[in-house]
Amino acid sequence: WPTPNSPCPGVFSLAYIVPNTATASAIGGLWSSPTSWASGFVPNALSSVVIPAGSTITIDQNNLSFVDLTISGTAQWISSTVTGAAHSVNINGNMLINPGGIYHGTGVGGASTTINLFGNFTNNGYANLSVTSVIFKRC
Repeated sequence: WPTPNSPCPGVFSLAYIVPNTATASAIGGLWSSPTSWASGFVPNALSSVVIPAGSTITIDQNNLSFVDLTISGTAQWISSTVTGAAHSVNINGNMLINPGGIYHGTGVGGASTTINLFGNFTNNGYANLSVTSVIFKRC
């Protein structure tokens, strides 16, 4: 270990993720943009994601993982940069689409989506699952 008079032997960075709720901003935007989220932080693996009424989030990343997804606004996938490339997401808890909520499981251009769901799927709104695979991973 360094002493007060010795140079630091290296630089260390430690990131600690805690359970959190990631709520989309009123206008929404791209999933990957911090400005799309009320907290200013993009959801992470321990986030419970909430898309409120009036907000539209365009998912522009692949292989996402988070705890829960609650949709009262709109969640949609962006078109893939690779023709026919599929999208995927791991939801380690529940997916809830509230009345008035919209989930477009098809990317622009017809790219398919796979949802690996470890909890419950409740649809009280609109879910376009025409080229979406929902794989229930519950034990």
